Amino acid sequence: MSWRASATLAHDNLCKVVEHLKLARLKPNVVRDRFLAFHEGQPGAIARVVDRPRLQTMLSVGCLFPLSRMRMPDQPEDHFYYLPFYAKCFMLVQKETYVAGGLPFLVMAVNEDLRLSKSLGLVRVEFATALGRATAEQLVDALLARLTNFNFHKVQFTDGTSSSSPSPSSPSSSFRRSVAPTRRTPFPTRSSDPLRYYTFYGPPTSFLPS
Repeated sequence: MSWRASATLAHDNLCKVVEHLKLARLKPNVVRDRFLAFHEGQPGAIARVVDRPRLQTMLSVGCLFPLSRMRMPDQPEDHFYYLPFYAKCFMLVQKETYVAGGLPFLVMAVNEDLRLSKSLGLVRVEFATALGRATAEQLVDALLARLTNFNFHKVQFTDGTSSSSPSPSSPSSSFRRSVAPTRRTPFPTRSSDPLRYYTFYGPPTSFLPS
């Protein structure tokens, strides 16, 4: 099965599980708190919310800005945006959705492909098995683990920052980058600015930290 087929099947399975477990009833702050609890102390864990125009801009250019934990001077305090970059997994909450008590979007990225759905949270996963491919079941397991179990520590981060070993049913920390570099998008370095440089390869809809 191709990774695209696996991603599609995983997405469909995830939606069924979400519906079955009534996870759609979770309030945004519940999902947020579980993310924060899981990634507490991990490098690259950042919080922020964006409004719809900024969200669309970020998605359209193929990058999400890794912002400081601190509130930026030109942004109101009620903005919240959470992004654990080193886990290759993130949640993005639209401000109006958050205020209305709704749920954010779910994005599952396998290799260089992004898949959007109206579901649990905006999540990105770049896991691969020892054979270089993650099965649909492994993708679902990884996504659900990040979303529903804040004590889950068995899946390694793709950069090796986690000291825990993945379980037999979990994707390994190996990660392939098979796309030739086609564009670079710079950001200010962390040492001089709350933003940070990242190099992105592939089409505009992909963003792979260098």
